Amino acid sequence: MRPSKRLETGPMMKTSCTAIGGISPRRSRFVPRHSRTITRRLREVMIRVISLVCFLMILGLIGCAKQSDWERANAQPLTNTENEGWREIAPQRKPRHWTGGVSAMTAERPGVPNAGLQLPRVSPDGKWIAFLDTNRRVSSESWVTGRGLDSVSLWIRRVEDEGLARNIALGHVAWPTWSSDSTTLFFVSHDPQTGCAIGLHDVASNHTKRLAVGIKKILTPTLSPDGRRVAVSGYGEVADQALLFVIDIETGGSIPGPPPALGGAQIMPHWIDNDTLIFAELDDGGGGLMRWDLNASHAEPIAPLRIPSSIFDAMHMHAGIFDPISIDQRFYAYYAPESDRIEWIDLHNGDHISLQSGDRAGAWWDKEWFLVAGGEKLSLVNIPEPNPQVRSVVSGEPPRMNLLPGRWVTLWTSSYEHSMLIAGPGASSDQFRLLQLWVITK
Repeated sequence: MRPSKRLETGPMMKTSCTAIGGISPRRSRFVPRHSRTITRRLREVMIRVISLVCFLMILGLIGCAKQSDWERANAQPLTNTENEGWREIAPQRKPRHWTGGVSAMTAERPGVPNAGLQLPRVSPDGKWIAFLDTNRRVSSESWVTGRGLDSVSLWIRRVEDEGLARNIALGHVAWPTWSSDSTTLFFVSHDPQTGCAIGLHDVASNHTKRLAVGIKKILTPTLSPDGRRVAVSGYGEVADQALLFVIDIETGGSIPGPPPALGGAQIMPHWIDNDTLIFAELDDGGGGLMRWDLNASHAEPIAPLRIPSSIFDAMHMHAGIFDPISIDQRFYAYYAPESDRIEWIDLHNGDHISLQSGDRAGAWWDKEWFLVAGGEKLSLVNIPEPNPQVRSVVSGEPPRMNLLPGRWVTLWTSSYEHSMLIAGPGASSDQFRLLQLWVITK
C-alpha cells in the first residue's frame, strides 16, 4: 500500500520585504581590462542574488494580507441580475464587488507543503494538485543538477480535499507537469547511477511507470498537445550546455533539437502545436526566444530575451508563470530578473511590452486580461487588442485593475469557469495557503 499523509493549513503569517531592482553598470573603453572583468563578475553575482531573492519571493516566503483585509475591501451588495449570473457559476457562495470593476467570490482550500523548489502544479481541469515535499532544506540549484533531491517526494491530492494525499514518488523527483487531458502526471525521476527518466503516473489506475530516455540530466518536461511526445532540456556534465530533445512517449527514443544558434543552453521548451516548439536560448547578451518546426533543421529567432546567461539564473524566468503562452497564442510571458519585471513578447512580430517593476509572477486569464502578482496585490492587466496596421508595442504601462491585496501566485486559471486557484504563504515557511476565486470582469 502506498504511504499517505494528512495535510493541514493555517492562517497567514504576515512578513515584509523590500523589492530589489536590477543594476546595469556601464563599461568604458578607458577602464583597464581586469577592472572590466571584475565589474562583469560583480554584475553576474548581483543578477544571481536578485534572481534567487525573487525566486524565494515567488515561492511564498513573503507576506499576504490577512483574510479580513481583503474580505471586507469595498464589498458591496450585488443586484438581482448579478446574483442570477453568479448562481450559475458558483452556487451557494456569497459574491462581493471588489475594487477595480470586478465581482469575485472566494473559497479557502486546504494548504500544501512548500519544498522551496517549485510551485505546485494544478491539472488543466482544476481538480488535482501535484506538489513536492521534503524533510530537509534543499538548494534551489538542485532542480537543475538533481543533487540533493533524495529527500524530495511527489504527491497529488484533489484540490478541494483536506484528507489524504497520494504519494507518487518517494525521492529523487522534480518538474511535475500534467497532460492536457489531466489524466497523467509527468515528472523527472533522477537516479544517481542510471541517470534521469520520465515518470508517468496514471491518475485513474494509480499506476506509475518509469520511462528510460538515455539522457543523464533532464529538465522542464513539456508534453505535446496530442500526448505522444515530451520536449526536455538535457545535458551530460555541464548544465550550461543543456540542449533540446524530443522524446517519444511510447518507445523512450529521443531526437536532438536544432543546433544552437547563439551558442548557449537551450531551455524552457513549450509546444505551439504538435509539430512546433518555442524555447529560450542563452548567450552573454541575454539570449533569444526561438521557434523550431520539428521538420526543419534549424530554429528561427523570434525576439531577444532579457535573461541571465547562466542556466541556474535563467531558469527563474518561468518560476511564477505556469504557462507562458497566451490563450490565443499571440504573446509569450517571462520574468526578467535584472529589470525585476514581467515582459511580454508578441510572437507574430517580436515586439516587447514591459509590465511594472516588481511584477514577478502571472498567468493568462483570457484574451483580454493577464493576472499579475506584484508589489502588494494581485491585479488584472489589460492585453492590447491586435491591430494589423499598428505594431503591438505600447508606450507606458497597459491598463490594470486591482483584484486582491497581498502577495499571491496564480497556480491555475479557467476563464470558461470564471475561476482561478492562487497560493500564498501559510502558517510557516514550509507551507502554501490555497485560495480559489470566481471572478467576473466588467
